[in-house]
Amino acid sequence: MNKRLLLIVFTFIFLASQGHAIIQSKTSSGADIHWFTTAPNITLRLDTSNSLDLNTAQVQSALAQSISQFSSSTAVQFQTSLGSDGTGVSSISFTTTPYFSSGILAVTNVSYNVSSGEIREADILINEQHAYSTSPLATGGIYYLGDVLTHELGHLLGLAHSEVQDSTMIYTAFRGQWSLSQEDINGLNGVYAVSGLGTISGKIVGGTNLVGVLGSKIEVVSTRYGKVVAMGISDADGSFSIKGLPLGDTYYLYVSPLKVISSVPSYYASALPQVCSGANYRGSFFNRCGDSEKDRPQAIRLTSTRSSVNVGKVSIRCNYGLDVDYLDEKSATSRDERLLFDYSVEAGGALSGIFFDYEKLGPLVTTYGDEFEIDLTAEASPTGKYLDLKFISQSLQSPLGVSVYITRAEGINPVQFDYIYNPLSPTYTTDMVENLNQALSIPLSSTTNENIFSVRVVPVTAFSSTQLDSLFASPTNFVDPLSIYMMTASISQAGSIISADDDYPYQDNTHCPERTTSSETKAFTTNRDQVETSKKSASQNNQGLACGTVDMNDSDGPPSGPMNVAVGFFLMLLLVKFKKILGMFL
Repeated sequence: MNKRLLLIVFTFIFLASQGHAIIQSKTSSGADIHWFTTAPNITLRLDTSNSLDLNTAQVQSALAQSISQFSSSTAVQFQTSLGSDGTGVSSISFTTTPYFSSGILAVTNVSYNVSSGEIREADILINEQHAYSTSPLATGGIYYLGDVLTHELGHLLGLAHSEVQDSTMIYTAFRGQWSLSQEDINGLNGVYAVSGLGTISGKIVGGTNLVGVLGSKIEVVSTRYGKVVAMGISDADGSFSIKGLPLGDTYYLYVSPLKVISSVPSYYASALPQVCSGANYRGSFFNRCGDSEKDRPQAIRLTSTRSSVNVGKVSIRCNYGLDVDYLDEKSATSRDERLLFDYSVEAGGALSGIFFDYEKLGPLVTTYGDEFEIDLTAEASPTGKYLDLKFISQSLQSPLGVSVYITRAEGINPVQFDYIYNPLSPTYTTDMVENLNQALSIPLSSTTNENIFSVRVVPVTAFSSTQLDSLFASPTNFVDPLSIYMMTASISQAGSIISADDDYPYQDNTHCPERTTSSETKAFTTNRDQVETSKKSASQNNQGLACGTVDMNDSDGPPSGPMNVAVGFFLMLLLVKFKKILGMFL
């Protein structure tokens, strides 16, 4: 069998970045690259010989930990044996002669059928020019072997690089990648068609002619998890389909341009985001038409009776589309609370908002913050139930800490529940990455008229470049300069959400497309035929691609290559900048 391998580089860099998720690799003609079975059971031959201070037991232990992440959460299984690489056998080995520069940590070569995308064989090569540790907390230019192995196994299964902050598949090396995120899990379950899961699909459009947009990033935010749990990229006609989403959850869609097009599959290389008078279109939530709906993203609930939802046309936006009255309130010392949700008319809710330059506004923001009201007096049986509030910044690639002040505002027993963010005493994930996202559960009072809550959210701190590097993967590429945060609200009992929002029947953006885009037709077309021609092999039946994991200190910079994403995003947003750029948000 005559094969020609294409080498595609995906980078791992120690920087600060935001949240993105899973993308499936594609052939140049658009076919998804994956093993042709719904429950892959892949045999790997492991060659542990290396010039480093890693013995066979240490390598096997790190690999076993990585493999367990897949076998415990997805339909994928691996069988391993010691031995050398061979034809037709997938393998893992160390090498002193990597395909790329010394900055590359590892390479995955995938041989696949160019027409169907079926994977025939995949080989992982680990670069011995770097030092590796068997500790997940490795630092000082030494990389945890498990982080590299889990990431490369994702490529071996057909996943491309992601732009989700906590994703194993994010293209730069970052602590904690040995552990699959919910976005990784949902992406794999979607690729391998695990039953009992849901799908959200639609079409990204721009301009008055509703032209399909290639290469838009669609992130899915989950009410249950309070973060992005899936990600997709729009096709040449603007269509997208995000699979593998757990049922019984409410989701919100956030649409933005890809941040590093060179790290995704070349299929998307022709994406042109500069359609807003020469500037990129802005990230925005999918909401209904009308001024009153500007800052209220549509809640999409997937259930066993409605497991597949097509939301229709979703417009890109040249601005954030926030409520004008809310923006005016930001500069006022006397302000009205925004109603987050009223339980008498809805089961949950989320809003989007903005902080502006709070360092310049001083006490107007740092004293008053953003203020909300939540009315749960219509909950007839409140005993044993909780108001769940989630505050998300880091998952949205936002370098923002917040303090939250919650007061039960009515009745004879006013109670205050405060979360004070202290940058000198932060909370951490199990991999010792500082966690800026917060989830609070407030018990409801048995006296129904006491269940009206006032919520005040105050920005606490900005971060230095050194701190950003420890908080995010590649902050230069991903961190939002406007410091977004989201807030969601739902009701739970015994640890399970029992009331969450659902805006069914959903309304698309056919009647309110972004009208300020330029080059409405040309901006959204693709040169895919040219890309495909340049990559045809002699046999036209088999091709290959490779992933290179890159060290942040590599002077060559990020390599180029393919990627595909299925990411998750959630709802309630607040950013950071004010009057001087008010027009960006209307």
